[in-house]
Amino acid sequence: MDCFHPLSEMQLKTATEQPSEPDTDQGMQQERINRRIKRPEA
Repeated sequence: MDCFHPLSEMQLKTATEQPSEPDTDQGMQQERINRRIKRPEA
């Protein structure tokens, strides 16, 4: 069930465009946001 909304797509694009590092707090936050967008149940 891969339902990509226009908002999530834009956010994912921005996250991919930005040099977000997984080691930095910002990168971790972005990863959590992406996970929430992908899994609204969690």
